[in-house]
Amino acid sequence: MSTSAAAAPAAEALPAVRLDRLPLALLPALALAALPLMGSFSTWVTLTVAGLAMGMIIFIIASGLTLVFGLMDVLNFGHGLFIALGAYLAVSVLGAMTGWTASDSLLLNLLAVLPAMLVAMAVAGAVGFAFERVIIRPVYGQHLKQIMITMAE
Repeated sequence: MSTSAAAAPAAEALPAVRLDRLPLALLPALALAALPLMGSFSTWVTLTVAGLAMGMIIFIIASGLTLVFGLMDVLNFGHGLFIALGAYLAVSVLGAMTGWTASDSLLLNLLAVLPAMLVAMAVAGAVGFAFERVIIRPVYGQHLKQIMITMAE
């Protein structure tokens, strides 16, 4: 008896979790409201999926900036530049290896990716390291200057 009597007040102390369904229904309702305004169903599907993908990309960018700022206390908007530099270098290396990339062999195609990856990582990492040491490090703690420097890249 004492066990059930002690469990009853503990269960009453926690409020019941109530799921608010209205915010969950907002996105599908807006998407369906736009359906009559579109010329065709395929256009509506394409635009809806593209809008959701763009929203996810913005979320990933915001999460990355929050993570970098939270861990390093540095506002750096220049990460995209280094990613673009690495992608450019990887494509350049792959372009120079047309003998391997034009081959019918899957193994040669996959092996062509390895040097492209290594060159892209090495050069983008070295440029990023130099950028942080020479330009970002002197303005640690000065957020406005960090934003101005990294947005001007």
